[in-house]
Amino acid sequence: MSKKLTEKSLEKKLHNMGTEELIQIIMSLYRSNKSVEQSINLQIIGDAYGNELLEKYKKRIYKIFNPSDIVRMGFSIDTAQQVLAEFADICVNDNGKWYGDLALYFAECATDFTLGYGDIDEDFYEELEEILIMSDMGIDTTMNIIEDLKKKVKENKIKEPEECRQLLIDSIKDQMRLDDTAYDFADKKSVVLVIGVNGVGKTTSVGKLAASLKGQGKKVLLAAADTFRAGAIEQLKEWSNRAGVDIISQAEGADPAAVVYDAVAAAKARDVDVLLCDTAGRLHNKKNLMNELSKINRIIQKEYSEAYLETLIVLDGTTGQNAMAQAKQFKEATDISGIILTKLDGTAKGGIAIAIQSELGIPVKYIGIGEQVDDLQRFDPDMFVNALFEKGEEN
Repeated sequence: MSKKLTEKSLEKKLHNMGTEELIQIIMSLYRSNKSVEQSINLQIIGDAYGNELLEKYKKRIYKIFNPSDIVRMGFSIDTAQQVLAEFADICVNDNGKWYGDLALYFAECATDFTLGYGDIDEDFYEELEEILIMSDMGIDTTMNIIEDLKKKVKENKIKEPEECRQLLIDSIKDQMRLDDTAYDFADKKSVVLVIGVNGVGKTTSVGKLAASLKGQGKKVLLAAADTFRAGAIEQLKEWSNRAGVDIISQAEGADPAAVVYDAVAAAKARDVDVLLCDTAGRLHNKKNLMNELSKINRIIQKEYSEAYLETLIVLDGTTGQNAMAQAKQFKEATDISGIILTKLDGTAKGGIAIAIQSELGIPVKYIGIGEQVDDLQRFDPDMFVNALFEKGEEN
């Protein structure tokens, strides 16, 4: 195997070559290697090319330290160092002029990154992700929340993990807060449609809400418009007795819209404050569901247009992503103004409510925490989110 050329022997050979031969060698290298091309351009063109090249490499460094989606793309100091080394090869003959500028910029970006994230590392973020995912919040919502958190941590130069954790909790609380009009229906002449699939505690929630409103001094009337499920009418009658409010009902299998029509007429005649309508949850037949809800809404708009219309969907807090699917399908059928989240008295995690609010914009207004008549409470975001994290840390 022949020896490779030393720098001295190469220089001697180049001196003995003709101009055309040297040009061919340089052009061959120029075409075959991007770094050589840029190095030659830097030496021949000078400052104009150097400034342009420096800005390109600064942008590459900046993107590494400030990725558009740090949660999914992550961060690697090794990648940034590789870019710096690549530029060093290009600037091999610049006596540190251009390379020095990029090295200084690299140090500035690294310092800003360290100040932005401090002792908060990826392991800490992964712990937070696990808490959110285990609370039934879902992957997409969790990743969006963590991504937003990382941006806020950097913007606010937060360094301590506990401060970061509290920022996350406060951000979710702010997201879940209700506006001042959330419970307007309780203070106006109103019709409240309660929707949801069978088995989520819909009829029970109607009964509890009736008792709560009556306890506030409101005159309440129930409409047994779930004529589809066997036993639904009798169950609501029992709740009307427990709550001490009147009920309008027809025979099982009757037209739900006809029940609502009668109930609206009775509500107007009796000067009722709030008419609560229990509806059927036939989600397996979306077309019938949409037709039924549309018909009920038309009757309310025609016969009681002055009433405030509220539509609450009841979701089981133990069903996770199934609750999201139900909310999406019902939202396609009718406008929804709020959520009643049930069965939060046991092992329910409840994080799905945050996912639904985040993705669909439907706020939680009530939570069910037990079987008793007074176990339906107005939603308190502070208590809810605190409990969510307490459960997450116990797991």
